[in-house]
Amino acid sequence: MAPSPVLYLSSANLLYLLGLHDVVSGAFVTAATVTVQLQDELQNNVGSPITLTNVPGPLTVNGLTYADGNYRGVVPANSLPLTAGSYNALVTATYQGVTMTKLSPVSVQWDV
Repeated sequence: MAPSPVLYLSSANLLYLLGLHDVVSGAFVTAATVTVQLQDELQNNVGSPITLTNVPGPLTVNGLTYADGNYRGVVPANSLPLTAGSYNALVTATYQGVTMTKLSPVSVQWDV
């Protein structure tokens, strides 16, 4: 199992959704509305939703290049929970009336 992504308290963080594509046509989706909402273990929302915007063209993150369908958003430090711990990120992408959601674990930690 891959480790959970980490968000650091008292720092601005970047969130990425990489390679979003239509599963039927295989085409990259570059005009979706994408948000991420942090939630606690009881699925209560924590902070405000974070909007991710399309980054046109290829994007390289951690040494891997994604051709298109890439989205990025800044998580302001003041929108993170006040305590470190395990949370979930509810990712919602809407395109042409279709909505996709995915719940992913995320760890919130103090800066090192």
